[in-house]
Order: sequence, then C-alpha cells, then structure tokens
Amino acid sequence: MQNSPSPRTDSTVEPQHPDRGAARIYAAVFRQTIPEMILERFVQAATVLDRRTSDEERVLYDHALKRIGDLEALELAARYTHRVPALSDRFRLMVYIVETDPDHQHYYVGSQTGFVGGLLSMVGGGFQTTVKLIKGWFLLKRLGSA
Repeated sequence: MQNSPSPRTDSTVEPQHPDRGAARIYAAVFRQTIPEMILERFVQAATVLDRRTSDEERVLYDHALKRIGDLEALELAARYTHRVPALSDRFRLMVYIVETDPDHQHYYVGSQTGFVGGLLSMVGGGFQTTVKLIKGWFLLKRLGSA
C-alpha cells in the first residue's frame, strides 16, 4: 500500500463539491444551521471561486476544514497574513450572500439605542476580535505544522 501525499504537496487534488464547508462557515459566523436558500446561493457562487482556486489552495482549505475547529479565528488570522486565501474568499462570499437576505438584516443593523450601550458593544466586539486574532495565529501555526 502506498503512502498518501501530505496535504501541502498534493497537486493532483480532484475538485470537490463547492458546498464543502458552507455549513461550517455559516455556523462560524452566525452560530446557526445554514438555511437551504443560502446554501443554494453559496454553491452557485462557490463554483466560480473554485475555477480560480489553485490545487494547493484547495488542499490547504480542505485541510483547514478537517483539522481546525474555530474557523472564524483561523480566517481572521489568515486574512491578515494572506494565508489560506480560499477560506477567506469563502467567508467573504458567505457574508455577501447572507447580507442580501432580509431575514438576516438584524446581523447588519445595530440595535444599541444609547451611547453607553453602543460604546460597550464596540469595546466588547474589539476585545472579542483581539482574542480571536491571537487564537487564529496559533491555529495557523498548527495548520502549517500538519
């Protein structure tokens, strides 16, 4: 039996169905199960992304989906370091698609009515982003050493 090549060196990866990871990406951002309409739109648009994704990028993306639990943290760090571009592209695509759905408007429109509540919300969001970014850097190291 022959050993399979490592994820980072395999250049003969067969393209997989574009919805791979869609449910995980949606859950990472919105903490819910992906609605069917969003999944269908994502699959259509991801087909275009797959045409411009190299085999190496696809392998790294698939490897990230299999190995990393916190995709949101990984994507945040990957976006700033320009690693795992296929993951960042798909996160961006998911957010664009969801933004067009009126049922998701509450994610994009602030609900804090007072200055203090809005300020606390911003500070809390900044803290959460900082923690996610630090965690993402560690996850990138873990992904790179696999």
